[in-house]
Amino acid sequence: MSRDAETEPHSLRRQEDASFRVSFDQDGLLHPDRFRAACQNEDELISRIEETKDAETKELTKLRYETTWDSCCLRLDKRATIFFSQLSISVMVMSFSTLQLVRLGDCESQQAYIGLLTLCLGVWLPQPSMPGGP
Repeated sequence: MSRDAETEPHSLRRQEDASFRVSFDQDGLLHPDRFRAACQNEDELISRIEETKDAETKELTKLRYETTWDSCCLRLDKRATIFFSQLSISVMVMSFSTLQLVRLGDCESQQAYIGLLTLCLGVWLPQPSMPGGP
């Protein structure tokens, strides 16, 4: 017991002990039946906490498994990797198409590059919708 606990009035220690679900008699003595009941409640509480912790750990492990790619020296987020890969390929295709549209003067040879540029824009731009519509 700490030095502060020894100097506190007896009533304060009793209130503090009551917060731990351990009850004392009026004389300040621990009642054995109440102590056993408090210990059983604490054991139930501890087992529930451990079950909850195990369930949360399993859920986090499953989420980590579904959203990450692990390698010998690298851990990547699947979603970010896929997004940035798609973005970089789209930017390269759009840059190439734009460059070919500027370089080529013949309208017939520009058709394929206009189609590629339109395809990339169609993939990235969201479908228009009415607000509040179905």
